[in-house]
Amino acid sequence: MTRSVIGITALINLLMACPVAAAEGDLDTTFDSDGKVTTAIGSSRDFASAVAIQSDGKIVAAGHSPSGSSFDTVDFALVRYNTDGTLDTNFDSDGKVTTDIG
Repeated sequence: MTRSVIGITALINLLMACPVAAAEGDLDTTFDSDGKVTTAIGSSRDFASAVAIQSDGKIVAAGHSPSGSSFDTVDFALVRYNTDGTLDTNFDSDGKVTTDIG
């Protein structure tokens, strides 16, 4: 009897710890409360051109952010998110990093 109770308890704990994905095509509202996230890097013309998911589930978005007074230069930009959509503050202290590329 003890073995069965331990097995059932372990199964319940395992099921509660696993995230449940939203149905196919639905936004996962556990991600940034509405299933989508927008992050300002510099100007209102920031653009992500690639997204990768790390083995730990964190999400990295890469793109560019126009800079300068007339948006005549461009910065390469990286942003890293935790699995819940919040910025990963362990990544360059604020979750965002830019590098001037001209």
